[in-house]
Amino acid sequence: MNQKALITILLLICTVLVITGLWPFVFHPGNGVMLLREENGLRLAGVGNAISRDPFSLSDTFFRNRTFSLEMLVRPHREPFEDVPAIFSVLDGSGIDRLFIGQWKSTLIIRSPGRSSLSSKGYREIGVAGALQQGRTRLITVTASEQETAVFLDGDHARTFSRHSLLPGSARVTGHLVVGNARSGRSFWSGDLLALRIYDRALPDHEVRLHAREWPKLAMPPSAMEQGVIAEYDFNPRDAPLAVNRSGPLPDLVIARSFQPVHRTLLELPWERHWRLFSDAGDIFINIAGFIPFGFFFTYLLRESRSLPARMAVFAAAAAGAAISLAIEVTQAWLPMRNSSATDLVCNICGTIAGAIVLIKTRSVPER
Repeated sequence: MNQKALITILLLICTVLVITGLWPFVFHPGNGVMLLREENGLRLAGVGNAISRDPFSLSDTFFRNRTFSLEMLVRPHREPFEDVPAIFSVLDGSGIDRLFIGQWKSTLIIRSPGRSSLSSKGYREIGVAGALQQGRTRLITVTASEQETAVFLDGDHARTFSRHSLLPGSARVTGHLVVGNARSGRSFWSGDLLALRIYDRALPDHEVRLHAREWPKLAMPPSAMEQGVIAEYDFNPRDAPLAVNRSGPLPDLVIARSFQPVHRTLLELPWERHWRLFSDAGDIFINIAGFIPFGFFFTYLLRESRSLPARMAVFAAAAAGAAISLAIEVTQAWLPMRNSSATDLVCNICGTIAGAIVLIKTRSVPER
C-alpha cells in the first residue's frame, strides 16, 4: 500500500475518532430546568440547573450553628436506575459536593464528603428506600447535627443515622447551591421541585410533623414566624428567570437559558468516577477498540516510510494516539454533554499500542 493511501486512511480514521469523541458538538445546550406555568414549582426535565446567583460562605450561612434542616416538596417523573442524578447539591469552589441529594430507583440518596482521605469513593452515603416514587408528591425533611442525621417522609420518621453527620469540617469554604446538574449533562433528574426551605437549626420531631400538616400539597406556607430560615424558595413563575429566596441570607437561584456546569472536570481520575458495571465496561471496550485501527495504520505508515525499528514504531504510534486522545478529552471538558476522563485517555493509548503490535506481529517489513 502506498503512502498516499495510508495517509488518506489515517485522516479518515482521525476524523471518525474526533466526531465520535466530540459529538454532538454542543457547547451551550439549552437549560432543561424551568419554572412551571400552571403552579409554583421548578421542573427538571433534562440537562440543566438553577444555580445560586453568587457564591456564599458555607460556614457562615448554611452550617453556621453546626446544625441544619432541609425541607423539599418533590414529585419524581421517573425512577432512575443506571446512575444517581442530583436533585439538590451544595458545591464548593473546588468542585466537591458538601451536600448531595439525589435518587436511585425509588431510594433517596444523601452524600457528604468522606472524613478519611482513604475513602475509595471520596464520599459517605446514606439512603432511604421507597422515599421517591414515580408520580407521587412527597415532603422530604432532612435534619442534621454533629451526632446524627434523620430523614422524615411527609412528617413521619423514616430513618435515623447515628454517628453520621452531614456537616463539613471547620475549614471556611465558599460554594454554590445547585438544583439539578452540577457538572455534566450525562445524567439528570426528572421531576418537579415544588418548594424548598432550609434552616440553620435541626427541627425537632414535633415541628417536622406540624410542618407536614401545614404544607399544602402544591404550595409553601408563609414562614414569618419561623426561626432559623436561611432560604425559602417557592418557585413562583412570576419571578422568572429567577427563583427568589423569600427569607434568609442565601442568594436567589438563576435559571439561565443554556446549561453550563458549575465546575468543569478535566481528565476525571478513575477513583473519582462513579462506576457502572455494564455501561462503563462497554465504554472501556469501545475506547480501546476505537484506537486499534489508528495504531495499526500509523505504525504501517512509519514502517513503510521510515523503516523504524519495531520498538520505536510502537512508541511513536502510542505518542501520536496519546496526543489525539488528549486533544479530544481536553475539548470534552468544555462540552457539557460529554465527560473528560483520564480513563478514556489511558484506554485510547492502550488501543493504539494494541493496533501497533498487531501490525508488527502480522506484517513483516524488511529493514533497510
